[in-house]
Amino acid sequence: RSLSVTMTGARVATVPYDEPLPPEAGSVVLSLGDATGSVFTTGATDVPFDGAEREVVFDLGDLAAGDTGQAGALPSYPLRLVGGRITLPADSLLRASAENPEATGLVTLRASVLVGALQADGTPVDLPDDLSWASEVNLSDFLEPSSVDVSRADGTIGGLAVTGGTPFSGFFQSEVSVSLRPLSDPPTLPVVLDREAAAAGAAQIGDNLSLAIAGDVFAAEVTGIVEAFPATGTGDGAVLLDYQTLADARWLSGGVTTEPSEWWLASSASGVTADALAAAPQLATNVVVHDELVGQFQQDPLGATTLGALLAGFVAALGFAAVGFTLNLVIGARERLTELAVLRALGVSRRQVLGMLLVEQAFLIGMSLGVGLLIGVVVSALVVPLVVLSPSALQVVPPVLLDVPWLTLAVTAIATASALGGLVVVAANRLQRGGLGSALRLGEDG
Repeated sequence: RSLSVTMTGARVATVPYDEPLPPEAGSVVLSLGDATGSVFTTGATDVPFDGAEREVVFDLGDLAAGDTGQAGALPSYPLRLVGGRITLPADSLLRASAENPEATGLVTLRASVLVGALQADGTPVDLPDDLSWASEVNLSDFLEPSSVDVSRADGTIGGLAVTGGTPFSGFFQSEVSVSLRPLSDPPTLPVVLDREAAAAGAAQIGDNLSLAIAGDVFAAEVTGIVEAFPATGTGDGAVLLDYQTLADARWLSGGVTTEPSEWWLASSASGVTADALAAAPQLATNVVVHDELVGQFQQDPLGATTLGALLAGFVAALGFAAVGFTLNLVIGARERLTELAVLRALGVSRRQVLGMLLVEQAFLIGMSLGVGLLIGVVVSALVVPLVVLSPSALQVVPPVLLDVPWLTLAVTAIATASALGGLVVVAANRLQRGGLGSALRLGEDG
């Protein structure tokens, strides 16, 4: 993809100069902001100061991230024109008189560059009507221009004219660069605070704050307050900002580029994406896959030990309950042996006796399982969030949400009730195998 503009560079002397001006050329770099707020710069393009209009084409495939030119960094479309830098050779601004080359009264020149219409892949780009530019001169060791004029005519990106000043004697080989960025106030940053940060600043939703970021102060508005942010630690408070808004504010306030330190990608094939990034180290030096990270946390010894202890406690409690129920059933049935024999003697069938025992024990089993499950859920809700810790033995943020597997608990309760009901049936049949006479005599002996 390409971006093209029409440019005209010219030089004129502010006072009459008899000798012809030698050919000189400056360079132009455009700054483009992408959809994420990152600023990319085009390669420097030479612009002769001969007064002729020419089309200059910038190859967007050669964009470099920020001022550092990070290899492999790619922009996210669409792109925005957010500024540029025009470099002018000092010889284009300063000329000494032929009679006295080291005199302090030097002939100064006025160099200008006009950037005209903008096209992207051959399609004209409409510019905002209120677009205007602010300039920042990067001074050399010896030169301070006497004036820098930035203007914008209809249908053009803008024009820059620099009038040279008086140099120190003997220094004529350096250059002067002028950086341009939109003339606009930085936007107010919408921020979200955690409870600690809000308490430290006594902030409420809707309050306006001043945030110091990397030596610059920005206006901010509190749009939300949350309990905590994950992976931010505790004690100092944390502030959440929109990256693109922050990047725009830093660029407009001082022409500072903001580079992201990490990217979060949504992918339906995380493994394939991770392998592709790992094969291109210029794009990412450290690739973390969320699914793999979750698996590592689940296999963490601290977490596995905690969950294992809870599971062992559940199994042990269930085993003790089953043993206790069985013993109580056997002892209680033996104590009621005479009562059962009397019922049989009165004409109650074995099936009716079994049904009576099942109804009695079903009430006990149901009450025990219901109360036990209720106590287990309450205790889990109180204890599990306290014992589940991060790999660094800290409480996790956000807090643990207890996920109760109701279907599994229901199946377990039904299976347990069925097993205990089977014990009741077995115990009742064994007690009724003896004769009625022996059972009644046993009752009389007791």
